[in-house]
Amino acid sequence: MPKRTKDGRLSSHDLAGIQVAAIMGWTRIGLATVRWAGIAFLGFMAYKCIQALAGQATVAEFIIRFIGSLGISRWLAWLIAALGLGFGFSQRRLRLRAVGRPGRRLKELEEKFDARRSSSQLDERGRAPREQ
Repeated sequence: MPKRTKDGRLSSHDLAGIQVAAIMGWTRIGLATVRWAGIAFLGFMAYKCIQALAGQATVAEFIIRFIGSLGISRWLAWLIAALGLGFGFSQRRLRLRAVGRPGRRLKELEEKFDARRSSSQLDERGRAPREQ
């Protein structure tokens, strides 16, 4: 309950809190209005673009036919596969670096505290030795 002065008015501190709450409320309403007005404007502009192109042969139609051909879809599949392989190799390299970073320090600490400790034979980058 807000405190009141002797003459029945709200204290300046409580009045300031109420004013801040009102300003924050109006700010939220304004931000929501701007957001939804922007979305409505983008929808209207998309509608006008479609209306302007209706019934006309356009470059977009040519591109859609070109992408829909079998040759493009095959090359697109190869491109996606190559990008996936590249991403996989880069993630592997990052993982090995992340494992190798503390690897040298951990090895030194293990030898310092317990020299008789058995090792997993992993190298500094976290890779297992090759079996021969």
